[in-house]
Amino acid sequence: MKCPSCGQENNTQAKNCRKCKADLTLPPSWWPDWRWHIKTLSCVYIVLTLGFFLISFILHRLPPPYDQREIAPEMTPWLNHWKNKAADNKDNNATENKAAANSPEKNKEEAKPDNQAKK
Repeated sequence: MKCPSCGQENNTQAKNCRKCKADLTLPPSWWPDWRWHIKTLSCVYIVLTLGFFLISFILHRLPPPYDQREIAPEMTPWLNHWKNKAADNKDNNATENKAAANSPEKNKEEAKPDNQAKK
């Protein structure tokens, strides 16, 4: 192991340099501390975030069909299940109303006033 101060070759397990008596157990001065890690990670995250939005902006400006993001609901029924339920409820209500309008009981009730009016 070389001494960072004087360059003297020392034993790998030595704690002090033989020539200048410098402490060999200290990390080198170029060793990054926590501030360096915070700055570096911040820069990396900022660059990634800006890159994502820049690429997204560029992709949205492409001509069709590359900018299309609409997916047919038939292809993804698990994404639109609440819309499907609302549509089914409307269909069921419409069907029930039609069935009630065409039921024989209702026709008899409507026919009674007409018969009484003729008498």
